[in-house]
Amino acid sequence: MKNILSLVVLSLVFSFSYTPAFAEPGKQEERLALAREMANMTLTMISDPSKKQGDRIDSLKRGFATVVDTQWIAKFVIGAAWRSATEEQRAQYAELYRDFLVQTYVSTYATGDDQKVVDIKVVEVKEQSNDNFLTRTEVKLSNAKKMNVEYLAKPDGDGYKIIDVVIEGVSLL
Repeated sequence: MKNILSLVVLSLVFSFSYTPAFAEPGKQEERLALAREMANMTLTMISDPSKKQGDRIDSLKRGFATVVDTQWIAKFVIGAAWRSATEEQRAQYAELYRDFLVQTYVSTYATGDDQKVVDIKVVEVKEQSNDNFLTRTEVKLSNAKKMNVEYLAKPDGDGYKIIDVVIEGVSLL
């Protein structure tokens, strides 16, 4: 299950590595189209036989660290201890936590698990508070199993960053 979880998280992360040309609420159709386009791009990337495994791993590591708001997640996970930490401790913890997440998910993907993502169907995109939005997807694996996956994105500059992924009711946070 951990290998599948890791692969799904990576797949969804890369399906959101695009900076949308819109950032105002009420753009439901555009966000839905974006989510579908990015799911298709993710599937293309996963199935690209022309990339060497080492290049794919490096690309996945950079992409994961870029599109997931690991700083926000690290702060959320450590909770109240964040307030009492020094700036140096916060920076060191956030860097180590980012490295942990990247290594965990990317190295698991690189193991070549036979349960690969073969399809990502965008089921729904829902507006949340603060211009965040939730994307609900159905991920089909090569063993024909389907998993319900949701990811929450928040505004970040001109685009969005993922702050949570929920797979079959289990949150990344």
